[in-house]
Amino acid sequence: MCDNHRRTTFAVNFDPLSEQMYRNLKINLPYLFTYQRYSELNIPNTTNTLDGCFAYLKELVRVHRGANKTLKRKIIQEILAKSDPVFRY
Repeated sequence: MCDNHRRTTFAVNFDPLSEQMYRNLKINLPYLFTYQRYSELNIPNTTNTLDGCFAYLKELVRVHRGANKTLKRKIIQEILAKSDPVFRY
């Protein structure tokens, strides 16, 4: 057997990207539909709310252009601590 032979579960050899996507899907499949398994927690099925929160935080931090990473991190921690009890440290 030659060294560049790729082991796959497929009957046909696919390109490395397809193999990587398949492997990723196979590993993460148990986590994909968590929101359906725990319906009593009311987990949203999209990340739109989270993306909106990040956009809001990025905009607030962008105002302080001269701040270094440490100060930006403190700004974000303060905003989250004052907005929602879940994010308090």
